[in-house]
Amino acid sequence: MKYTVYSVKDDDNAILHCVWENDTEQLIKYFAFEEDAVEYARFLELGGGFDGFTPAFITNEIDMEKLVDINTIFSDNFA
Repeated sequence: MKYTVYSVKDDDNAILHCVWENDTEQLIKYFAFEEDAVEYARFLELGGGFDGFTPAFITNEIDMEKLVDINTIFSDNFA
């Protein structure tokens, strides 16, 4: 099996059901309901996604506070 479903508690003690990619040792996605996590893991096992080798940049979350508006920067410097 390329994927495993684990259940963990978050900081608020809510249970999250995580789809873990075994070969890359990374969290692919998490769900509030175990059935959804199992269904997604099955989808991946049957060929959905990257066949067990998801690139890390696909699963990285974007830190919205670090994003900048390039149009504003351009206007400030060239307008």
